[in-house]
Amino acid sequence: MNRFPLVLILLLLLAGCQGTLPVSVTPVTPPAVAVVPAVTLAATTPAPRPASSPTAPSARPVTTAPTHPAPAATITPRPAPTPSLPFGLEQAHLLAPIVGSANAFGSTRIPADPSAFTADNTVRSDPGAFRGSRERVGQALEQGRVAFVLEIDEKDAPEVVAAKARALATMSPTARPALIIIGNELNLRRMADYPVETYYAQLRAAYDAVKAVAPDVQISTDGQNYWEGAPFEHPMADPNASNRLRALLRLFERDQWTPDVITIHVFDSAFSPGDPREVYSLVGRTRFVKDILGGYNLPRLPALFVGEFGLPVADPIPAAQQGKYCRFFITEREQADLAFLAGAWSAATETPLNYFGGVDTPREGLRRNERGEIVEGVYGLVDRDDSRPRPAFAAYQRAQALLRGARGQIVSDGRNGTGSICFTPAHGGLVCIAQATTGRPALFISDPLPPDTRFRVEDVLGQPIANAGVQDRTGRITVDLPGAPAQKTGGPVRVLIVEP
Repeated sequence: MNRFPLVLILLLLLAGCQGTLPVSVTPVTPPAVAVVPAVTLAATTPAPRPASSPTAPSARPVTTAPTHPAPAATITPRPAPTPSLPFGLEQAHLLAPIVGSANAFGSTRIPADPSAFTADNTVRSDPGAFRGSRERVGQALEQGRVAFVLEIDEKDAPEVVAAKARALATMSPTARPALIIIGNELNLRRMADYPVETYYAQLRAAYDAVKAVAPDVQISTDGQNYWEGAPFEHPMADPNASNRLRALLRLFERDQWTPDVITIHVFDSAFSPGDPREVYSLVGRTRFVKDILGGYNLPRLPALFVGEFGLPVADPIPAAQQGKYCRFFITEREQADLAFLAGAWSAATETPLNYFGGVDTPREGLRRNERGEIVEGVYGLVDRDDSRPRPAFAAYQRAQALLRGARGQIVSDGRNGTGSICFTPAHGGLVCIAQATTGRPALFISDPLPPDTRFRVEDVLGQPIANAGVQDRTGRITVDLPGAPAQKTGGPVRVLIVEP
């Protein structure tokens, strides 16, 4: 993630988030919507307010987010453990002293900047490589999937990029990385300064070099910064930053060639917030990119990888943003909901996702205002100051434990005021995860189930929520969903667990 003054972020994001916190209304049971046969559950929202209400969201149809296949499992000289779930954690190897594993969630993403390489473009073998974490990088490769981000610029000759990518692919004699991402957020660079043709030559050279020595290692385009294609462009980028991706796709189409993966970055809500900013959300952003890809005649459709997803934590929320519906920072408890939802979305859509990040950026490196106050949030699931796993770490762990082996799909993507995902666990029963996506409370209503079905409603940490769900005479289970305190967070997540 490229870091820049928070004021730029806030100007862009608040431009699309107007008004005050919507006033809550009493939930009303609406008619049921279409049932998803695979899980036989449906999500609904309370009846809309009268049209005169300035905060009433417009009604939108519920759509099911399309699925996309995850990259193929890593093939190594000696197979390393491969997780059955596609979501992992940024630079998890740095957590080894704290959690006892260099790849705690089975998948991680690790930057490879110029300091990781020797003068002849091989990977350094001394302990100082990878900013002093060389040994742990090797352990991460052995313990699960690793995606390397090869940092490059426009001055790097294609043969140099090829040599570095090949070196990363073969740095371990016993385990290969799953993915090598060539570059990072290059859409924040003006095309006049870093021509697409220059990058295309670098990408092709890296692809050919890696496939020659490790054909199962996948190659991805640089992670696209999440402002790309949104209504309010980042001022460092081109007036329409999506032009860079489209220009690259035209080259792919011309040469009838594609890489294995397209990587994108998203720093916003998981579900659509139900307003024009929905292109920023995880479900909206992936839909947006897939729509772009579908407009080109490519020899194959690249897989998607969400290489960075998260929101900055500031607990307590800075005074200037307290009580605001459009705030950028989130609390530690809200981060737990966000991380859990990210894992559930990734598992349901089979789209690999990397939660950003593992451990916080050092506070001395964060930007401050003229009064010395920190104006940039930290993203880690682990607090650097006291090596304390935040609640989000436990929530992410619970998502892996709860969803392993389950089949899932998006029931409602948030555009109707409710976001929900349902899973059928391998042992039977149902698990449904839901939240209100606007400031209004909502309802999740199941299909009819047998009378006296045993169920419970919990939060993402496994704590029971009393009186949150009830089964009526028709067999439907209704779960109350509190309204969202802020647009990016959505409302508190509820987990409905129906026993087999």
